[in-house]
Amino acid sequence: MLKSHPPHQTSGSVPSPIYHMGAGATSNLKEEIYHYDRIFNRALNRLYSSTEVCEEDKGNILKMVEHLLAKGVSRGRAIKYINHLLVLAKVAGKDFEVSEKIN
Repeated sequence: MLKSHPPHQTSGSVPSPIYHMGAGATSNLKEEIYHYDRIFNRALNRLYSSTEVCEEDKGNILKMVEHLLAKGVSRGRAIKYINHLLVLAKVAGKDFEVSEKIN
């Protein structure tokens, strides 16, 4: 037996909740959906607890993230930078300051 679908909204009706999640979504709504605060805190904890990254590199990563957040970069983008820089620091195996530029 087929379920009947609710009637479609007319132009005079109230927009659906999906409409509110589109281009006009607020940061609070995004936080409710993606939980960026929790993910951001986990990324920071992963950085703090890493034994493969020196303290100086950890400080440099934190300074960069603070700078990006001050410039208005989203938490999601900051999380991406933390994770990528953490992996880069582990793979490089030496301090960012000591690393040489390779052409």
